[in-house]
Amino acid sequence: MPRDEIILRLNRFDYEESKITTYDYVLKNDCLEKTVAVIKAIIEHEMN
Repeated sequence: MPRDEIILRLNRFDYEESKITTYDYVLKNDCLEKTVAVIKAIIEHEMN
């Protein structure tokens, strides 16, 4: 990831964190396999 992109994302952190209560789910995308499993679980939960 380019340095400029990292800086941009870090600068947006406070704004994005302030919106956390707007959503039903918040995902931490630090491990692709885990994130995919969580997304699948959310979809299954919402379909029931």
